[in-house]
Amino acid sequence: MAVKLILCGGVVAGVLTLGGCGGGTGDAAGQGALDAPAKRACDDFAHGYSEDQTPGSRVKLARKVAALAAKSETDDVATTATVLGEGAESGPTPWKVAAGAFLRTCLDDGWKR
Repeated sequence: MAVKLILCGGVVAGVLTLGGCGGGTGDAAGQGALDAPAKRACDDFAHGYSEDQTPGSRVKLARKVAALAAKSETDDVATTATVLGEGAESGPTPWKVAAGAFLRTCLDDGWKR
């Protein structure tokens, strides 16, 4: 998994691309190892993400990820999943920004695909 950041009309949009796997160490302040629900949330998000999703499919994926993340003790994944839901309901650009932030959180916490 890789993240590309694109500047679009002054807004940075995170774009998920499938491919190699990046990953953080998970040892920075506020970041920790993923527990099983957080890993599942990251996995399900990566599997279901598409830049050109319909509004309904964005919301459905965001709700699924948020439900998994809510069971996690990895706080930053749970918090970022909430932002993902807000982005899903706000349109394509906020969705891309929120998706990039969620993916970055997963990677920073040691998620590997």
